[in-house]
Amino acid sequence: MIILRTRFFSDKNMLMRIAHKLDKDGVEDYEISSRVQKDVTSITSDLSDLKIYIPEDLEYSQYSIDGYLRELVGNHIRTMTKLDRDIYVMSVFGHLSESQYYDLVKYLITENEYLVLLDK
Repeated sequence: MIILRTRFFSDKNMLMRIAHKLDKDGVEDYEISSRVQKDVTSITSDLSDLKIYIPEDLEYSQYSIDGYLRELVGNHIRTMTKLDRDIYVMSVFGHLSESQYYDLVKYLITENEYLVLLDK
């Protein structure tokens, strides 16, 4: 049988697997949306072009996120943060696996109390 990669390994399916794991672990402080909200931290689901959107009032959390990413992956990752229309956009350069992405999502939920997983 031939299984097309786009069907089973797409970002949307990965996002559904992450949501299923979060539900299984009893984590309820997240939502899946297609819009970036200005008052909550949001994260994209594209592992090759990962972006974390941080509200202005949580500006200093970018340093703890950067530190956690370096702890999680090592020094093979780099981040860059820009202010874009009243929200900080942290671009992550480097490779994350799905399990590392899940750990990052759980960290963001515990640190910021709520998280939006972006489905684009």
